[in-house]
Amino acid sequence: TKASRDEDTIVTKNFRTAAAAAGVDPARLLFSDPVDWPKHVRRGALVDLFLDTTGYNAHSTGANSLWAGVPLLTLAGEKMAARVAAGMNRAAFASAYTARTLAEYEVLAVRIATRPAVSEPLRRRFAARRTDAPLFDTR
Repeated sequence: TKASRDEDTIVTKNFRTAAAAAGVDPARLLFSDPVDWPKHVRRGALVDLFLDTTGYNAHSTGANSLWAGVPLLTLAGEKMAARVAAGMNRAAFASAYTARTLAEYEVLAVRIATRPAVSEPLRRRFAARRTDAPLFDTR
């Protein structure tokens, strides 16, 4: 049977356990039911920052996030699959969100998440140029 978002599944339990082990209040984790693409993108716009994975970057999900106006923090890796998000950031005029090292990624994530004086101007500048960005030029 399909679990509702109010029910814990084995996956949500594992995430909550991992969060608690890392010192994060499991109540901060929000899970939601699947929705259609337009609702998914609108819902994605509610977050402040998309933290990308290393090794294999966000692809279409990263593009959806950028289109929703959510900055995508990524680490440019060596292989193509680990550079996709860096290329999207460049094409979205958002290179400030591309780290060159794991240490820089961590510093940027913490700085952006904890200092609105840093994150808000970056996000406003990104949002103002988003519709002119080559990443979204569909002409």
